[in-house]
Amino acid sequence: MKTIKLPENNLTLSNYRTERPTNQFCVIPNTKENRESIKHFNKLAKEQNSRYRLKTKFRCPKENHNKDYFGNINMNEARGLGIYIKNVFVENQYRTDFEKIYNLEKENRELKRKLNNIKSCLEEE
Repeated sequence: MKTIKLPENNLTLSNYRTERPTNQFCVIPNTKENRESIKHFNKLAKEQNSRYRLKTKFRCPKENHNKDYFGNINMNEARGLGIYIKNVFVENQYRTDFEKIYNLEKENRELKRKLNNIKSCLEEE
């Protein structure tokens, strides 16, 4: 059975915390067991047909290691694993809606092109 090792407190440093709400659920130790446990949670969620998944990002750089320009940390250089709850249904719905809008705009451009062709034919007569 896979187990997840939880810290006594969040691993994020207090100087990075603000009063502003965050999408990050918590930060746990970056261990192979914890990464495998998160993968297993997501496998169970998929089997359950859940709309939610756990997403992770590497957090809390080890001593003498820094984040890159975008705030990313390599797996081997991170002490923590930030956990986020991802709503797969909403993200898929946005993607589907975007595709519908894109296709409607494409159809609209094609219809306008045909209309302009008809108008130019009528003007020639």
